[in-house]
Amino acid sequence: MSFIRSSQRQPCPLCPDKDQHGDCRFSKADNLILCHRWIDQPSPYAEATQYKYLHRSKNDLWGVYVYQQAGVDGKTRGKKPPRSGGRQSLYYSDRHGHNLIRVVRTPKANGGKDFKQYRWDGVEYKPGLKEFDKRNVPIYRYQEVRSAITQGKTIFMVG
Repeated sequence: MSFIRSSQRQPCPLCPDKDQHGDCRFSKADNLILCHRWIDQPSPYAEATQYKYLHRSKNDLWGVYVYQQAGVDGKTRGKKPPRSGGRQSLYYSDRHGHNLIRVVRTPKANGGKDFKQYRWDGVEYKPGLKEFDKRNVPIYRYQEVRSAITQGKTIFMVG
């Protein structure tokens, strides 16, 4: 399970003043929050944000919360909580690290998302991937994968 640290850009929904000290953690994939501020009792903001207090963590550092529309174990995927923030850009690069494709993810008002693809023409990003040789695009984050392989780390592929 992979957790993201809270920050100004990705605040903990359970901390009231949003001073984001970076002590809270959350896993979007598993609908879980580990809140460092509300450990022994439910956050007064939990109900409004649709998170349910479960228990203290085994190491007594965090309160464990699950999104209410997920299962009690946090793994039954129901409706996900809305993401904070706006547009996100993902970049696909060639084997030498030069950007080839930009994918822009934009949240919709109804909770959905929209993706637009752009290709690099040497000067700027142009919409669409037509006339683009997709064989030049290796696996996403190719440089990071190569680095992990040389370090002997395990690589998980999802198809």
